[in-house]
Amino acid sequence: PAAVAGLQEGEEIVAVNGKPTPIWQVVMDSLAPSLLERQITEITVRRDGRERVVQVDMTLAQTDEDSEDFFATFGAYPSYRTIPPRVVQVLPDSAAERAGLQSGDQIISIDGVTIASNQTLIDYVSPRAGKPLQFLVRRGEQMVELSITPVATDDNGKTVGRIGVSPRDWEIPDELRVDYSFGVFHSFGRATIEVWNKTAFILHVFYKMLAGDISFNKLSGPITIARYAGVSVSGGFSRFMQFLALVSISLGVINLFPIPVLDGGHLLFYLIEAIKGKPVSERTEFIGQQVGIILILMLMVVAFYNDIVRLLN
Repeated sequence: PAAVAGLQEGEEIVAVNGKPTPIWQVVMDSLAPSLLERQITEITVRRDGRERVVQVDMTLAQTDEDSEDFFATFGAYPSYRTIPPRVVQVLPDSAAERAGLQSGDQIISIDGVTIASNQTLIDYVSPRAGKPLQFLVRRGEQMVELSITPVATDDNGKTVGRIGVSPRDWEIPDELRVDYSFGVFHSFGRATIEVWNKTAFILHVFYKMLAGDISFNKLSGPITIARYAGVSVSGGFSRFMQFLALVSISLGVINLFPIPVLDGGHLLFYLIEAIKGKPVSERTEFIGQQVGIILILMLMVVAFYNDIVRLLN
C-alpha cells in the first residue's frame, strides 16, 4: 500500500487521517484500524519542511497469515528498522557458530548485498538453503568476512534456509529519538484514552475473528507472551511497561466476556436475575459453567497450538 500511494524513503509521517503522529507508536495505533477494515487512509508526510497528503489504499495490503510484522503488511519501515542487524545470540552447533559468527557482530552485507534490516537478512537467507553465502560483518573496529551455508529447515511444508542467529530487535540512534512526554495530570487523561482505544480495538479484533475475517492462528498463549516479554525488556523499561499494560487490558477484556466461569458470565447471570426478579436455576447455572469451561479450554488449546507452531518455526 505504501509504495502504490507514493510514499518515499526519507519522508516523515506527521499525521494519519488528520491526527498528529509524533512517534511511530501513534502511527501504528492510527493505521491499525484502517488496516483491519481495509480502508483508504489519508497520510500527511513532510520532507524538507514541505508537506503533502497521500491516499493509502489498505485493501492492497497483502496479509500473510503467519506474518506478525505490521510494517511488512503496510509496506514501509521506520528509519530505525533499516539499520544493519546486530547479532545477540548464536545458536549452539549452528551454521553461524561453525563459521565463526559471534554475538555482537553487526551484519553489513551478504554476497555484496547491503543488509539494511532484520527483514532483509531473513529475505536473503531463507531462499538460499545449502548455498555458501559470503558475510561481511563489523566486529568492534574491524571488518570480518565469513562464509556461512544456511541449513535447510522445514517451515510449514516449505524448505527455507536458516543460519542459527537471533538479531537484536532494533537499535534507535539518538538523532531519531523524540521526546514525547506529558505532565502528571495530562498523563491520567491520556492513559484513560489509550485504555479505551486499546479495549475497543481488542473487541473489534475478536469480532473479526468470530466473523471469519481474521484467522484464529493470530491468537497467542503464554509461550508467545513470554517471548514478547523478553523482547520488550530488551527495548527498555518504558516499552516493557507498555507490553504489560497491553497484556493486562487484553486479559481484562476477555474476563468480561459473557462466558460462565468468567466475571462477565457472573454479570450475565446477575443481569438475568435483575430482569426476571429471581436467580437462574442451579441446573442452568451448572450447564452454563460446563459450557463456559469447554469454551475456555478450546480457546487455550488453540492458543497453545499456535504458540507451539510459532516456536517450532
